[in-house]
Amino acid sequence: MPDFNAKDHKVSEKDILFKTITDIEQKFLKEFRGGYNEKIILGNVVEDRYVPDSRKEAIQAIEFLSYFLLYSYDDVMTEAYRLIEKDKEALLEKHNKGEIDKEDYITTKLKLTIELFQHLMQLCKRKKWMQNKQKTG
Repeated sequence: MPDFNAKDHKVSEKDILFKTITDIEQKFLKEFRGGYNEKIILGNVVEDRYVPDSRKEAIQAIEFLSYFLLYSYDDVMTEAYRLIEKDKEALLEKHNKGEIDKEDYITTKLKLTIELFQHLMQLCKRKKWMQNKQKTG
């Protein structure tokens, strides 16, 4: 993977890959729940704050990783991606027609996206991107 130069420091694609995977890992360490409003008391003021849907955040993070690695897909990954995207499109169509509700849509989309993540990790292993940056010893 080539390096990016960002002004005074170098950031490699591998750095971005590891950072993104770490971010995804953090999302999976928390309980998945739908978005909701919670009341926060700040002195004499009660403020409503929206807590984002953690399932959607996980989906977005995995989709970013997928887009980031898109041009590195091998034939195996390309086929897996194609099948998962086909299933996602069919799912969205069912949701738009009212055949499934929002909760079922998000839950199923999350399952499909986790399957995508598993394929992405297999791709990284095949490409040997998951090896340590520098070997010690």
